[in-house]
Amino acid sequence: MNNKKINDLFLKLTGILPLGLLLRILKSMKKTPTLTSPFQPESSLSSSSSHQTGKVLFIKLEGMGDSVYLLEIVHRLSTSYPSLKIDILSTAGNPLFPLFKDLLNNEFGLKMLNPLNPISYFKTVKSINKENYDIIFDLTGMPVNIPLMLLFAKSYKAGWGTMDLRKKSYDYVACIDKNIHIFDNYINLVKSFFPVSEEKKFTFFADKFEKLAKEPSAVMENRAESTTENHNFINLVLSSNGGGNMNRRLPPDNSALLISLLIKNYPQYKINLLGGPMDYDYLEQLCAGLTMDIVSVKRTKNIPEAMELLKNSLFNICIDSGLMHISSLVNPDTYCLFGYSSPVNSLPFNNIGYYSSNMDCAPCSFYRISECKTLECMDKIDVKAVMGELKSTHNL
Repeated sequence: MNNKKINDLFLKLTGILPLGLLLRILKSMKKTPTLTSPFQPESSLSSSSSHQTGKVLFIKLEGMGDSVYLLEIVHRLSTSYPSLKIDILSTAGNPLFPLFKDLLNNEFGLKMLNPLNPISYFKTVKSINKENYDIIFDLTGMPVNIPLMLLFAKSYKAGWGTMDLRKKSYDYVACIDKNIHIFDNYINLVKSFFPVSEEKKFTFFADKFEKLAKEPSAVMENRAESTTENHNFINLVLSSNGGGNMNRRLPPDNSALLISLLIKNYPQYKINLLGGPMDYDYLEQLCAGLTMDIVSVKRTKNIPEAMELLKNSLFNICIDSGLMHISSLVNPDTYCLFGYSSPVNSLPFNNIGYYSSNMDCAPCSFYRISECKTLECMDKIDVKAVMGELKSTHNL
């Protein structure tokens, strides 16, 4: 069960009451906290505000790609406001936050929610009220379960006002804009309370990869074979179904053509297929009939292993996914494929180009991706054009 199914369950439960009556009940129950300066929305912080103490909680349950940009914002806040205590509420399904909590020297604390366990919601509210956060930023796309949970939180609540439930139960709402980058959407919400640099570049990673590479968990069994300084391999991320039954993949015909073109144009390079546990069956099907010492599925055990492969390749070709944004973080030679999403709101900071099928229905939402079975948008990606662009940047 994923978060979409959990929301469907909550929607059925709340459907017992008429929406108008439910919203009136929620409004009567809502506790409006007093938010003191300098945390007032749209306030201007003075130079002395960097010494201001306070507590902030970000709620980001899933979405590794989006989490990369939240980590960037958290790092900037921690640097600009060193006395500010920052926590992130997430789930075990998002491995980035535990990893970077240590790498960033505990710039943020981490709280975990089990969305499948109702008791976990009550424990989380109890913990939130005990911490007495000044502001809670809800960065999730979950329209029902998180707002209902936060109804019982005493803190000032800010989030995206995409539905009446949020507008009635949150203290500050902003509109999420599909026509700007997800990073800009995050910035626009946060900067209403904390002015922060809006420059699109990674500042939190820098030299952190060297520390990561020295960790035992990052050492691969076949490290000498898999990651060499000669960059003698190319990585492909052609499937990304970690968020549920989302069917996010480059279709078989396009995938096979892309692989054959890479073998023809880069015969001296091996090709790795990367993904998660829910992608491996599909990736193995793509390998059927191919010479396995040239094309193989890399079943990485953890994110550090995947990062090491992505960092040490000649280049990476990725559909929009968490691994695409992680690739951009560690290797600027990242080429991006967009079908169900749009480069307008998802193009990584570091890249060597992208191809978009420019469908009118893109970007579709998390929920529409879950229900879409055709993915015509991915069929329309012209892999021959992609190869033409890659040959212009990596003509060996």
